[in-house]
Amino acid sequence: MSQSKINQPTPEQIERWKQIDELEHGATAGFSTPEQDDKNVKEFLENDYIETQLERLRAHRKKLIEKLKWTEDYEDLLLKENEKMSQKKIFIIIMQTLLYLSGTDNSGVKAYPHFLH
Repeated sequence: MSQSKINQPTPEQIERWKQIDELEHGATAGFSTPEQDDKNVKEFLENDYIETQLERLRAHRKKLIEKLKWTEDYEDLLLKENEKMSQKKIFIIIMQTLLYLSGTDNSGVKAYPHFLH
């Protein structure tokens, strides 16, 4: 029975781990004092972060307002078209009724409105 080879890190892996350890050494997660945390938060808030967020918010708001305006204009257009269609339908019904009551259409043939059939 052959003995399995134990995994040993290569020199390249060891070197890479050393580089990672050096980079992580400067990380502040969990290693700063409360005073340092307060200072970091203050600097974060004093920088352009708030201004950047406000600019983004205002741009988003402007897009929403433009979209709302377009939607309202489109709604008005549809309402006007619906009103025109209703008026046309009423006109057609009135004309058909008048033709029916007169007993003939323009050609002298007895006319019956299609909705009375």
